[in-house]
Amino acid sequence: AEAFPVAYTADVSPAEAVADIARIEAALAGGRLQMSLHRAPGEAAAAPLRFRLYSRGIRIGLSDVLPMLEAMGLKVIEEAQYTVRPKGAEAVWIHDFGLLPRRPPAGAVEELAPRFHEAFAQVWYGAAESDGFNALVLSAGLGWREISVLRAYAKYLRQAGAPFSQGLIEETLAKNGAIARLLADLFLVRAGAAKGDEKALAAEIGTALEAVPNPDEDRIVRRYVNLIRSTLRTNYRQRLPDGGLKPALALKFDSRKLDELPAPRPMFEIWVYSPRVEGIHLRFGHVARGGI
Repeated sequence: AEAFPVAYTADVSPAEAVADIARIEAALAGGRLQMSLHRAPGEAAAAPLRFRLYSRGIRIGLSDVLPMLEAMGLKVIEEAQYTVRPKGAEAVWIHDFGLLPRRPPAGAVEELAPRFHEAFAQVWYGAAESDGFNALVLSAGLGWREISVLRAYAKYLRQAGAPFSQGLIEETLAKNGAIARLLADLFLVRAGAAKGDEKALAAEIGTALEAVPNPDEDRIVRRYVNLIRSTLRTNYRQRLPDGGLKPALALKFDSRKLDELPAPRPMFEIWVYSPRVEGIHLRFGHVARGGI
């Protein structure tokens, strides 16, 4: 009862404090960063979002957090900090941000919040990059792994000499969130990770592109469709012996089906991507003799 500072009790309602206590206890028990994306009770749909971080024993630097939130398609308009000191336990810092989405969210905040939390955590702990692709959590309702797949394809496009900057690709997908969702669905179906009709999804994307007036955006999306439909194999569904996710994504392309790939084209390319390494293995025949 005496753990909260006066500023906190003045700013925060009892109902919100109850939710905060649960996350404070989780931070104390596990040590990992806890978080909460929500709207304050009773706030209108157009009101700013609230995002709270709960860190045990350390105060988080704003310079570490703000770029991540900006990359996730949010404008930070305010921030407050509170130090909670439970009796007999370490202090817990609460960082409370007021945020405005740069684009309309793809769903209700309570539906998007778990994916937002997971994506933020993956970036925070280094399993995912902090860049504009992360705006797809809110604008397209995608999870961090689906976003990593779209990011990996973009990295390959740059490797293959496509004339689009990564920033333009990020902006295109964030601006066309519904199409980005369809691209992710197309990959999941192609990879056997979801049920669906690959041809029907590709046709739906083509129909959606009729409403996209920008020719560069149209070309970027069509290159994605071509890449995904030319992907022969992937380790997306594979797991480590302990059940964890593999730290790198591998995509095997039928290179002769890829649009605008410079000559000479190999028979296959295996593109490997993670936040720590990018590499490509070229094969000019069915039998691998080392490759390049």
